[in-house]
Amino acid sequence: MSDKKVQINKRGKGRVNHEEILLWSKEELIAKVLQLDAYNFQIRNLLQKKLGQNDSEFYEELASLDANDNTEKAQQTKSQPIQKPQKRKFDFKKSHKRHVLMKLLYFGWDYHGLATQEDSNATIEHHLFQALIRTCLIQSRETANYHRCGRTDKEVSAFCQVISIDLRSKFPSEQQLLTESLTNEIDYCALLNRVLPRNIQAVAWMPLRSPVYSARFDCVERTYRYYFPKGDLSIEAMQKGCELLARHTDFRNFCKMDVNNGVTNYIRQVFKATVQRCEVEQCEKNSLDGYAMYMLEIRANAFLWHQIRCIMAVLLLIGEGKEQPEVISELLDVAKNPCKFRRWRGTYNCLDIRGGAPTKTH
Repeated sequence: MSDKKVQINKRGKGRVNHEEILLWSKEELIAKVLQLDAYNFQIRNLLQKKLGQNDSEFYEELASLDANDNTEKAQQTKSQPIQKPQKRKFDFKKSHKRHVLMKLLYFGWDYHGLATQEDSNATIEHHLFQALIRTCLIQSRETANYHRCGRTDKEVSAFCQVISIDLRSKFPSEQQLLTESLTNEIDYCALLNRVLPRNIQAVAWMPLRSPVYSARFDCVERTYRYYFPKGDLSIEAMQKGCELLARHTDFRNFCKMDVNNGVTNYIRQVFKATVQRCEVEQCEKNSLDGYAMYMLEIRANAFLWHQIRCIMAVLLLIGEGKEQPEVISELLDVAKNPCKFRRWRGTYNCLDIRGGAPTKTH
C-alpha cells in the first residue's frame, strides 16, 4: 500500500473536488473509504447516546472527532467506542423542595394507560418520571411523595389529569409562598415540556400549603367524558338510563374486580350522569344526523376499574333498543343480583372504546 496519506480537508477549508479524486490510486481510495466508515461509526455511537445528554455536550463531542486518523487508528476506534466521562450527579441534599399540584394533558392513543407497568414502557408515567428525573426536579419516584388523581386505561386521554408531587425549589420552605418566590420559581411546566413527548404536556402547577395533601385521597370529585357518534342510537332512552345511575351507590356489578390491588369497597357516589350533544358542533350539524357527536359525562367522587366501560356498554345496548333503561336499576340491585348477570359478562369484555375516543378529566 502506498505510504502517501489521504488528507481529509477540515471544516472551513473546502472539500475534495472531482479532479483530485481522479488522481488517487486504488490504495488511497480504500484508505479513504475505511476512514469515512470509522468516522460514521463514531457518529452512530454519539447518536445512540443522544437521549442521555444535552445538545451542547453532543456537539462538543461531535466537533472533537479527529477526521485525520489513519486506517489503523480507525479500526482501533471500532473495537473501543468513545468513553464519555461520567456526568457529575446533582446533589439534592443542597436543594429545597416544595409540594405542588400539577395539571397534565395527554392523548392516550399511543400508550398502554397512565400507570407504570412492569412489562411496558409505553405508559404516561414512564415518560413523566423519565422527564422529572432528567430535569433534576426529583431524585426518584420513591422520594417524590407522588399521588395521581385517577388512572386511565389503554388509549384513554386526559385533558385535566392532576398529580401531587414534591419538586425541587429555589427557595426554602418558609419563603415558598411569598409572591416574589412564586414569580421567580422554576418554570416547571416549560422545563418538563422540553423533554416530554409532544402528546404529553404539563399545563399548570400550583403551590400547596400542606405537605401531605394528596391528589388521590383529598380529591372530592372527578369527571369522565366518553365521546361517540349518534348513529341510530336513541339518546332519550340512554338519558333515562343515566338518570337511574345517580340513585345507586354500589357498583360491584358495573366494574372489573381489582382484588389484587386490595379493592373491596365498591361504593361510589355518582353526582350526575348525562348524555348530551358536544358543544363544539351544536350549531354545525343537525342533532338527528348520524354523524353528530354526543358524549356521556359522569361526575362522581371516584370510579372503579372499568366502571365507565361497563356503564357505556349497557347504555349502548339501551340506545340500540336491545334493553330497556330499567335494566340499570335491575343490575345495580345487589340484594337481588349479588353478582353480574351471566349474559352481561361477555358484553363488558367486548366493548371496544377505540372508536369512541374517550377522555377523562378531573
